[in-house]
Amino acid sequence: GRALRHCIRFSDDYYERIQRRESYIAFLRKADQPEKSFYTLEFEPDGTVRQKRTSGDRQNVDFNQAVSFIKKWQKAIQPRLTEEDYRLAKVSASLRVEEFKELRKKNAKVWHGHLAGMPLADVLEADLMEVSLCIEDARVTEADGQNSELVAA
Repeated sequence: GRALRHCIRFSDDYYERIQRRESYIAFLRKADQPEKSFYTLEFEPDGTVRQKRTSGDRQNVDFNQAVSFIKKWQKAIQPRLTEEDYRLAKVSASLRVEEFKELRKKNAKVWHGHLAGMPLADVLEADLMEVSLCIEDARVTEADGQNSELVAA
């Protein structure tokens, strides 16, 4: 969060979600630059990505490269998931939906950066990459023969 100057460094919400096993944080880096931060991901136990942000809470022009990798990653982890992962994912999705409703009810806005003033629920919903939709997209990408140059840490 410090390296990319985004919201994860300010909020205990992420740590509470990790403790409840509602969501997790991962760091995406380019394989040829493993020491340099690229994107931070928040994802649910089934691989559904809640947020994906780089420097300053942005999604830059290189974002499509990250999305392509995330879709392949989501597909790759599916065979390894346990019944407990799916149970936790169902709870996580339900909590996410409730959080979005509450944010809309409160008319919560983004406080800082280039998204300041935008409805927070809209920003979070736009970031969402649900597994079932992304697995289909990953199959199309693989058929096109695109290789990934990214790694998750």
